[in-house]
Amino acid sequence: MPRPHRLATLRVLAAGLVRWHGGRTQARESNEAAVWASVREPRGTRALRAFALVLACTVVVDAARAASAEPVPAAAKKVLLLFSNGRFLPASIEVERGFREAVATAGPVQVFDEFLEEPRFSGPAFVQTVAAYLRGKYRDRSPDVIAVIGGGALRFMLGHRSELFPRAPIVHLAVLRSVVRSGPALPADVVGTPLDDDYTATIDQALRWHPGARRLVLVTGTSDQDRIWEARLREDVARFADRATIEFMAGLSSADLIPRLRALGRDAVVFTPGFFQDGAGRSVTPRDMAELVATEASAPVYGPYGTFLGTGVVGGYMVSFTEVGREAGRVVKALLAGAAPGSLRVPETAPLALHVDWRQVQRWGIAEKAIPRDAVVHFREQTFLQAHGTAAISTVALVLLETFLIAGLLVERRRRWRAEQQSRHDATKLAHMDRVNLMGQLAFTLAHEVSTPIAAAINDARAARRFLDAGPAGIEDARTSVLEIEAHGQRAREVLQRIRGALVTAPSQQVAMDLGDAVREAAQLVRGLASQRGVALDVRTVSAPLRIKGDPVQLQQVITNLLLNALDAAAGQPPERRSVSLHTEAGERTVRLTVRDRGDGVPAAARARLFEAFSSTKAGGLGLGLNISRSIVLSHGGAISLLDDGPGAAFLVELPLDAAPAHRAEEAS
Repeated sequence: MPRPHRLATLRVLAAGLVRWHGGRTQARESNEAAVWASVREPRGTRALRAFALVLACTVVVDAARAASAEPVPAAAKKVLLLFSNGRFLPASIEVERGFREAVATAGPVQVFDEFLEEPRFSGPAFVQTVAAYLRGKYRDRSPDVIAVIGGGALRFMLGHRSELFPRAPIVHLAVLRSVVRSGPALPADVVGTPLDDDYTATIDQALRWHPGARRLVLVTGTSDQDRIWEARLREDVARFADRATIEFMAGLSSADLIPRLRALGRDAVVFTPGFFQDGAGRSVTPRDMAELVATEASAPVYGPYGTFLGTGVVGGYMVSFTEVGREAGRVVKALLAGAAPGSLRVPETAPLALHVDWRQVQRWGIAEKAIPRDAVVHFREQTFLQAHGTAAISTVALVLLETFLIAGLLVERRRRWRAEQQSRHDATKLAHMDRVNLMGQLAFTLAHEVSTPIAAAINDARAARRFLDAGPAGIEDARTSVLEIEAHGQRAREVLQRIRGALVTAPSQQVAMDLGDAVREAAQLVRGLASQRGVALDVRTVSAPLRIKGDPVQLQQVITNLLLNALDAAAGQPPERRSVSLHTEAGERTVRLTVRDRGDGVPAAARARLFEAFSSTKAGGLGLGLNISRSIVLSHGGAISLLDDGPGAAFLVELPLDAAPAHRAEEAS
């Protein structure tokens, strides 16, 4: 049957069981009253019927969990926890929490919980029903270790061990030492740490803290366990007869108990272990009744269990049920690992410690100096330094440390800023020196570009003079010559401005510009040198503007550097390989500029350091041109690289576009 169908079937079965037991659910109070009424006859059919319902619902719930849970590895160990009392008893909860914490690191372990629900259920028929239930439930998954919590669970398991789990070792916990000693000797594979909850130590401490108390009041209930506690108290408190009058409030209903507690005066001290059933037959938990007694009593109340703390009880010598569970978990973990029960060393008894509620200490006027140093004080309102002293000191130290660190960082930042400023200054000077060097290499070309318009202007001036000497007939020709002189002068001026712009030292400033203008300016500068060396210069750029943000002088320097390097590489080649090309193209987000020659290319050994300072492949070269060009390109948000796609060398410069231009190329003359 598929898993969803199994779950649906189980839900229907559970609903049918509930309807069989009593129809629709009534109000909580009336429902509890009906249950407790049926429990008053534990050996009768009503008790067995109610327990059968509990078992049936438990089977349904377990089956639903098994149907919906992921399969557990076959190698997983199995541990059965058998509690004497109910699932929601505070002591049961604390024991289980500590136990599971301890076995959590024991590898894959399945932990099963079962509850005998003492003292609500008892009797031979009940015991046989539970035994049959456990035998059927764990027929195919026999536990490797059994942990029993409480004397009732220990007695049950020892009495039915042979028919249930004869080979599984047993670990007992939360079992009184008197219970262990009163029965027959435990088998060798039954180990554990018994409890020795010392009622007399708590009562003695209470009488010490309240020297004016003349009455010792003890409150107990009516269940079998309650009567065991009462019998023990009657035996133990006899030693205090000379210090206070002994009074028992035993077996009273809550309605009768409350007014008597309220009538107590400051000359009384109350001790209660709590109880499971009051005089009206109402089933309760010991913690709830301890809280009721502490709330209603007009005298200080003490108790023996750590679960009572926070209910209004002053305190007492108590055992930690969480630690009891942890200790049992450590023993079970060792057994699962293969240790023999007889080889384990377990404490003789669970440790007791004096626990007190600081709020109740103040309420009842107990002097702080009267509290022993080894007492565990709960709910104490500490001063700020007591509560947060370590955190406060750590915070102050951290603030001071952060202050010093911030000061150090500011100093370091200032030093770094100065170093960066100096670096920028040095880079600017170096770039300027590189431009001066470029102008030196282009001196012949620049001189030719300047001398050509000057010579033309001189010739035009001479012609204009002749036209003027000819009289009125030569006026128009003279005017034409003057205009040509102006044009030649403007051309010479532009050449000088280019030279001046390259040589002047000024802060870098990126503006909106057309990269095509920088390409044409650089090509114009080197064209004369290319002609002198017999190298063909092929410059192609797109027709649409290549809109970028940059420094025109610096970008022209990069292009000129790449062109001069390409001319140097091509100059010594055969005529058919003396060519240099410069192409531009626009992508979606970048403009690409490629300078290519047909020289010998870059040696493989030099490629790794090609863009480093003072690294040059040319004889006598300083090795600064490519390094400076790379710095300029990076400062513009671009990249420069050496392409490996054919003979010679090809350098690619990529710069971010402001707008994508058209992709139609034209030849620049």
